[in-house]
Amino acid sequence: MVAVDFPDVCETLRYDRLTYQMGLASRDSDVPYRLVQEKSNVNEEIEKTIQRTREIESEILKLSEIEDGHIMRECELSKIITIRGFELEASIQVAGNEKEALENEKQSVTKKMTALENSTEELIEEILLEIHKSNSALDAEIHNGRSEYMGVIGDINDLRILLGSISSFEDS
Repeated sequence: MVAVDFPDVCETLRYDRLTYQMGLASRDSDVPYRLVQEKSNVNEEIEKTIQRTREIESEILKLSEIEDGHIMRECELSKIITIRGFELEASIQVAGNEKEALENEKQSVTKKMTALENSTEELIEEILLEIHKSNSALDAEIHNGRSEYMGVIGDINDLRILLGSISSFEDS
């Protein structure tokens, strides 16, 4: 219990928002019972207040420890979020680079396919032109061969006629 000394003059004591008005007490006279009772009540209130303050301080300490734990957890989570953010950014950059590389490869393949189609068309045109030339040459050869054939047939007929005339002339 905390002892409170009362002054000789009337004055107001304040402790933890409690105000007590004390009466005059003379050094020569006995302190009235009422003042002793008030002193005891004040001391009890002070003790209760001190005890409550200790309890509050204990609660504050517990809550501070909990808060420290939450702050540590928040720091850990912030660190994880930051790391994951960097990992995500790196993944996005890799995906962007891969996408760009694939688009470049697609353009390259498209160019090669276009060039191949063009060269194939040119090759087909050349082959068709060669076939046409060969057909024309064959047609000319066939025409010449037919002409020769007709000439040979004509010669054969002439020779038959000549042979027939010679045979008839010899028979006569």
